[in-house]
Order: sequence, then C-alpha cells, then structure tokens
Amino acid sequence: MTKPLSIMVNTGATPEVRFETSGHTAMPIAWFRSREQLDQEIQVILSGRVTKLNRIISFAPTRHIYGYVFAHHLPSYINVKVTEAWRNMLDVPKLKGNEHLLIVATPGCWRIIWEMARYTSPKQWIVLHSGGLLPKLCQPWIEYLLKQGARVIEILGSTETGAIATREANTDYTKPWQLVSDVELAGDYSSGTSRLSISSPRIGRRFDLVVAPHTWTLPDLVDVMPDRRHFTYVGRESRFVKVDGRRCNLELIELRIRTLESIADVACIARRSAVRGEHYDIYLVVRPDSYIGNDLISCIKMVAKGYHSLMR
Repeated sequence: MTKPLSIMVNTGATPEVRFETSGHTAMPIAWFRSREQLDQEIQVILSGRVTKLNRIISFAPTRHIYGYVFAHHLPSYINVKVTEAWRNMLDVPKLKGNEHLLIVATPGCWRIIWEMARYTSPKQWIVLHSGGLLPKLCQPWIEYLLKQGARVIEILGSTETGAIATREANTDYTKPWQLVSDVELAGDYSSGTSRLSISSPRIGRRFDLVVAPHTWTLPDLVDVMPDRRHFTYVGRESRFVKVDGRRCNLELIELRIRTLESIADVACIARRSAVRGEHYDIYLVVRPDSYIGNDLISCIKMVAKGYHSLMR
C-alpha cells in the first residue's frame, strides 16, 4: 500500500496566505488560506500517489494556488530541488536520468513537457495539470508519457475552493471526475445538469469575511452520478473561459473595448484551443475614418493581462 507524503507542522509560519482571483472577470478579489488548509491541499492531491520526490518543476507561478502550494509551500517541509519553469517558458528544463519529478503543469506548457520527455525517461514523473482543460494537441504526448510509466493527474478547482476533484488521465478522455476526499456535493442534482456546488474545509476566506464559507457554488455545469462522488463536466453557465488558469469574462471584455471611440462593435467568441485548451477570439467593427491605434492595443492588453498572442 502506498504511503502518503509526510507533512510536518511548521509552527513559526504566517497564519494565512493571500491569493487573488485573476481580475479578468472583475476587480481581483483576495482570498486567504491558513497553512493548515494548504497542508490539506497537498494531502488530498498527493496522498497515495507520491512516495519519493527529489525535484519539482513548476510551470504555474507562485501567485497561482497550485504554483504556490507545490513549488513553495511543499518545499518548506521537504528537501527537494525546485525549478520555477514559469519564469522562462521558452527554455526546456535540464533533467537528470531517473529523477522522481513532480511537474505542475498548465495548458500552455505541454510542448515543453514533451521536449523534456524526449530526452529522458518519464517513468518516475507525476504531472499535475490545472488551470483549464487539457489541450487536444497534447493528447498523443500524454499517451506517450502514460506508456512510459508516468502519471498525469488533472485537477479541477478554483482560487476560492482549492481542489474539488481529480482524475487520472488515460486514453478515455470522457472519464468522470472524482471528488477529493474532503469535498462533498452541496446541491440538488436530481433534475439533471446543474451548477457545481460543494462543501469543503479548504474554501478560502474572502477578504471581507471574518470566517470562510463552508459551501461555494461555481459557474461550472456538471452531471452528477448516483454515488455523488463522481461527475462529468458539461461546461460553464456563463460566458467565461479559463486560459492558463485565468478566468476571462467575455462580456466584460466586450464592454471595455466598446468604450473606445474607434470601435463600432465587438464580439468575443470562445474557442477550444489545441494549445491552451480554452481561448477566445476578438472580432472588431471599426468606425469609418478610424483605425486600430494604440488606444485599442492598450485596452486589449489591459483586459487580456499579458496574452500577447491576441495582438497578432
């Protein structure tokens, strides 16, 4: 039987850690988590899956909950090398043979993971994928990793809730999600597809609350199975897309771009991206005698928060 990765209590630590929503849906909102909650985040994801670890490679920045939990919080307890690959997404991290790796992945980094796997055996790898849907482009790469003995674990969660459910990637891409051990469904799902509502001791404390809520409802739509521990993911109720962990409100983006005098109309269309899993396109109607100038470029940069691929 696989033993969980042992976690020791650090009594001299800061009581709470601050995380913020990405700010694409509205103003960024601060959520606070206790170190006990962060410890439990590690346990519900890695317990029974990791027995040995000597290096962590994170493509998620430390402002991202899983980037912080696995590339900052976890290394504060165990002696492990950390590579912050998110700081330069053009470089392929240098590897040694037979390393016991934990890779914290986001949708935009899978080409780099594939390049890593081409030069060394991924047999001892565990890849945690979060921040959006698995891109279709990476499916053959994942199948290669699985054949070599690696494990790929998808995490469904949010800044507000932490991990809600996981599933191990395999060749069946319709495999249902399973709630992690300390999460329960809070909604009534007897009538079919419904918004995902959960109860969990790891829900964060919003900045304007004295205590954290015990339940939370997300914009994600699910079909729940009779055991209430598994569900299939249907989509989102609203016009939200999640790009590398950043939730983007397409209605809000349209509203901001429409404030520009040179724009007669705008439409943001959600797309499935083979590279990022989810993305969106912006279509513009420019007023006569106007042109696409720096005001539009600045506006899109503001709402897109650094997604320079939009500026093509």
